[in-house]
Amino acid sequence: MTRARVLIAEDNRIIAEGIALSLARFDYLVADMVASGEEAVKKAEMTRPDVVLMDIVLEGKMHGIDAAREIIGMNIPVIFLSGIADGATMEEAGKVGPAGFIKKPFAVKKISEVMERALGGVEG
Repeated sequence: MTRARVLIAEDNRIIAEGIALSLARFDYLVADMVASGEEAVKKAEMTRPDVVLMDIVLEGKMHGIDAAREIIGMNIPVIFLSGIADGATMEEAGKVGPAGFIKKPFAVKKISEVMERALGGVEG
């Protein structure tokens, strides 16, 4: 089966690297790692990943929710991965139709579980 390709949008490089290592443990392929919403949209257009793991707070002018809205419009599922989980942010994030939400700090197994649900049959 084809390995699912994942774009990681996370402004903290150490966290992004940790996510990449976690994904590798479950045999997912990291298509790229970016630190801003603008980069996430651009890379999603260029690389067409199977799924995007998206932090809500990113570098640049475009935060993760706006970037997710554009990427979901390209028919690419987005999973939010964020430490921000207040009611207003969760409501705003939910309106864009994410494939899932993982709260930081997270268990490695949680990423795999949410990824499997989001990909619906494409296994890592």
